[in-house]
Amino acid sequence: MIAEITKEKKYQSRAFLLLPMSFNVAGILGPIMGGMLAESSQTLPGLFGEKAVFGFQWVRDYPYALPSLINAATLSIVTLVLFLFLEETSRARRHKPDIGLKLGYRIKAAILDDKQSDYARVPAWEAHAMEDYGDTGLLAEKPATRMRQLPFRRLWTRNVLFTLLTGAFYDFHLGAFGNMWSLFLSTPRYIVPTPERSETMRRWLPLLFTGGLGMPASTVGVATSFLGWLGMLLQVTMYPPVQARLGTMRSFRWFLFLFPVAYFVAPYLSILPSWSPPPEPASGGFIWAGIIGVVFLQVMARTFTLPASIILLNNCSPHPSVLGTIHGLGQSVSALFRTVGPVIGGWWYGYGLDIGMVAWGWWGVAAVSLLTCATALGMHDGSGHEILLEGEEME
Repeated sequence: MIAEITKEKKYQSRAFLLLPMSFNVAGILGPIMGGMLAESSQTLPGLFGEKAVFGFQWVRDYPYALPSLINAATLSIVTLVLFLFLEETSRARRHKPDIGLKLGYRIKAAILDDKQSDYARVPAWEAHAMEDYGDTGLLAEKPATRMRQLPFRRLWTRNVLFTLLTGAFYDFHLGAFGNMWSLFLSTPRYIVPTPERSETMRRWLPLLFTGGLGMPASTVGVATSFLGWLGMLLQVTMYPPVQARLGTMRSFRWFLFLFPVAYFVAPYLSILPSWSPPPEPASGGFIWAGIIGVVFLQVMARTFTLPASIILLNNCSPHPSVLGTIHGLGQSVSALFRTVGPVIGGWWYGYGLDIGMVAWGWWGVAAVSLLTCATALGMHDGSGHEILLEGEEME
């Protein structure tokens, strides 16, 4: 939708920045809310404790139900707002009547315009319907010409294939990181064997080591919210000048290489010096400096590559008539691999814990991110209109 309302290519980098900006706002609020509301009878005893106002028994029996219910309620509200108030941007469907928008206009009129007789904005479907009429109000003799459609079989250009493949690997490791990061922060710490304890697992640095940081849910939420805080800071300060200097394609390729570095060093947080001995949660300056360092690398890479990936997907469209199809394919690939990524990443992580090598999962995801860097070399920043249909002129 952003692509369809952004007419000039020079404004794309600013327009598509809206998506990661909102992503980072959610990345700040979501983990903090989830961390505080999970096991809320312990984290917020004044509100949800046994003798508190909201001290319901089900809150204590199901400690993760409250954040899940709030997620469900939030998504339901968002769905309702979009149904009632979001206008269509597709050129093929903008003039179609929209039941949701009609109902939304009636609701707004009932709430805001009861006591007003001012002029109101013409609804979108009525405005576009008037394009078919002349100044006299009569139906124009010549019907509006429709954009010629590129055949589906001609959609699969080399740039489209490489863009979708790169997006698949990209969304896979982003999804895997989100799952593994929370698991790693909450995994119990490794207890060094003593003569009284005969663990079979041993540390053979720098490859074989295991254990996480053992943090509780509330601390995991705070540590995860760093992803959002740093993302907002980088997008406001560094992204505009760097993107303007490097351009979309170069910034995408160059910053992709930060992902494997972040994933490679992440498991070594478990062996940093801590102020508290196992099995207590890891703490201290070294631990938090390491967390911020890993998050900084991952967020910096994501800040410069996420808007670029959307712009490149938009520009790889071989013809404007299939822009919606291209974005539909991109979103389908993204949804699939953001679903598969956490599952496989979690399985790799669990297998690594079983064999005493917590880095197994992390380095597997690092390998996928290196594949992303390789497939990105086959992409280029397209014009969005690389195929001309017979008799058509380039705009």
